Amino acid sequence: MKNSKTNMIAAGGVDDTIQAPLSKASSIINLRWNAENSSWTNDRSFQPWWKFPTSFTWDTSPGPALAISGSIFLGKQVDSVYFWQKATGEVYVLIEQGGVLYAVYGNKGQGATYTGFSYFFDDIVVIATGRSTKPSQYIPFGNRLLIINGFDDPIWMKSPFSHREFGFSFPAPRAEVINVQADYPQNKPLASGTGAPFFASDSLFGLGDTTGKKNNYFWKVSYILDSGSESPLSSYSNISWIVPVDATYEEYKFGVSMELPITPKGTVARRLYRTKNCLNNEETYYFVKEIKENGSSFHIDIIEDTYLVTSAPSTLASSIITTDYRFGESWDGRIWLAKERKIVYSDKGLPEQFNAVSFFDLGSTVGGNITAIKAYYNNLVVFRESAINIIRFGQNGGYSLATVSTSTGSISPRAITVVPNLGLTFVNEEGVWSLVGGFDGGSTLQIRKISHDIDNEWSTLNKSGLSNVIAAYSFAEKELWIHFPYGYNNTPTRGVVLHLERGDISWSFRKSTNQANDLLYNFSALTTDFDGRFVFGSVPNWSSSWDTLNATNNLFGPLHVWCASPYHSQTVQLTNKADDIYTYTVSELPVLAAEYESTWFEYQNGMLQVYSVEIEIIAQGDTKVIIDYKKDFELDFTTTAAQKQADGKTVFTKNEPPVSADPAAYLTITKNPFTINTSQLYNERRVKLRFDVRAELCDNFKFKLRSNILDKFELIGFKIDYRSKEIPVMNQSIRLNKGQAR
Repeated sequence: MKNSKTNMIAAGGVDDTIQAPLSKASSIINLRWNAENSSWTNDRSFQPWWKFPTSFTWDTSPGPALAISGSIFLGKQVDSVYFWQKATGEVYVLIEQGGVLYAVYGNKGQGATYTGFSYFFDDIVVIATGRSTKPSQYIPFGNRLLIINGFDDPIWMKSPFSHREFGFSFPAPRAEVINVQADYPQNKPLASGTGAPFFASDSLFGLGDTTGKKNNYFWKVSYILDSGSESPLSSYSNISWIVPVDATYEEYKFGVSMELPITPKGTVARRLYRTKNCLNNEETYYFVKEIKENGSSFHIDIIEDTYLVTSAPSTLASSIITTDYRFGESWDGRIWLAKERKIVYSDKGLPEQFNAVSFFDLGSTVGGNITAIKAYYNNLVVFRESAINIIRFGQNGGYSLATVSTSTGSISPRAITVVPNLGLTFVNEEGVWSLVGGFDGGSTLQIRKISHDIDNEWSTLNKSGLSNVIAAYSFAEKELWIHFPYGYNNTPTRGVVLHLERGDISWSFRKSTNQANDLLYNFSALTTDFDGRFVFGSVPNWSSSWDTLNATNNLFGPLHVWCASPYHSQTVQLTNKADDIYTYTVSELPVLAAEYESTWFEYQNGMLQVYSVEIEIIAQGDTKVIIDYKKDFELDFTTTAAQKQADGKTVFTKNEPPVSADPAAYLTITKNPFTINTSQLYNERRVKLRFDVRAELCDNFKFKLRSNILDKFELIGFKIDYRSKEIPVMNQSIRLNKGQAR
């Protein structure tokens, strides 16, 4: 037998296929890639975005006296979360939970401990209640935010304190005109809202013919929103009259009195359109006047026909937007909305005005319904159930529709993410994909699968929950995190992470190493905060109803942030009920385990006997790391002895008084001990640790590096010391007759 040792192998990302090289790992759980040290480290965990006190009370006596009821805040999952930062510098955190859309102004409360539960609700602004629990999409446009979900009225928000319905759900109400009495006694004072003022036949003002012919006029109204968008025109109002031809009467033109409608919130002006005298009911409308307010109702139209020169907008210029548009995007100065197989887009610079002919109908193409639309460089990518289309700029200033794929699509709209240097990533039943190239400059468009190395992990996906997959990219962590439903869970409980700083396709896993703790990773929404940290919306997991005595929940708080936390979330328990006063006790959960598991090592020409595993780490002080190992595809690992990551040398320092001439002062000098690598004198350094294995002869060998739950480790690479035994290849020749071929 011959003794050998591998070279130091840099610890790579996951490859969970059978034939993975030793430079990869079969599993990496709850570790991040530290590009500075080229190492894998377990220095992250979950912390509540708002940390709650060790005890708080909930007064339920007046009903939900607070902004959000306990049944919603404590008992309902977070359906969506969005961090909105305006160009003006304002920042808001928007959360949907149990049909309530609420916001927190700025970063208020982040990292702080609330001294009382009610103080948390002092920070909350409720925007809407009674909404669907379907996750909303948040679409920024200038200094506004559009919120849609395909079920409720779209919300057009300037701030949590200033918002309204988006677009036009109905035409403007019509004006109510007051009939002209041509024989009205003209010397009688005109009462407000009655009659009509008169003008001489040669006046520059007034409507109508004075020669005894019929006068016939039609009016329509529109309103202008603060976005500059104009509503569809109202239905018409009509009056007609004849001026009596009588020597006793002077022939007059008239002004027409009318009641203008008061139009919806956000209106900054109303526009009046009118025909000229329509003797034969030909309705051609012209602009009359813009009333630059939305408070008054009484108006008199005195504009003579010859001054009407600007045609009214076409009936197609503005259209009604229904609430069933589920997907949206801001691109090329327009708002784009999609449902089923239809896409509509607004006029440029007018986000709420949709021309009736500005749309794409995908009904004649293959690929199923639209599942998402996403702006990517100079194109709008349209995801469908089993296809991908793209909308790009046409040659004549319009847009054209092209097909990217008729076989690959996605039904996971919240997992579509723009990743620098990688492209537009998305998921489907088969794995994780990247769409890149071909958008400009004539390059070739490519759709490539990037999850081959984690196919086994992705196969645990609960396909019935595929539409619930969530994803986000963090510019701070340089990671793409995809969280998906596992097993029988319909909400996401496991994550796969792509580490972009490694420079290759390197994956790891974020989950519980113990399946019984899967619900500690149960999150229903995912985004990043203003600093680029991952923020998750949680799913409460109460042992019984939230208002049942001694009920517990091990993932407390609506939002959790992935950060350098020394604990994993908070757990809450209802410890007392006195009348309508509920008392809850809050405590911290320990961080969840992390581990690095190698792929299978085998000697190609025979069997091997492993003597030791040598790891190279960044020393973390007087704490231990553990190596487990197994051979020949055994189910269970064998544990070696744990080793300290550095010598715990104890030294002493003098605690001296100030400089003094008093010799007696020196008699009080004491020595204070501290341990190297556990004090402020800690200095990172590379350390090599050797773990004796002495496994019996085997065909395959693998190891797993871990630590005690609260202990940190940082792995750079490893060596394997082994003895190989070559097994000669047996001669399979058989006795042959003379002349018989071998």
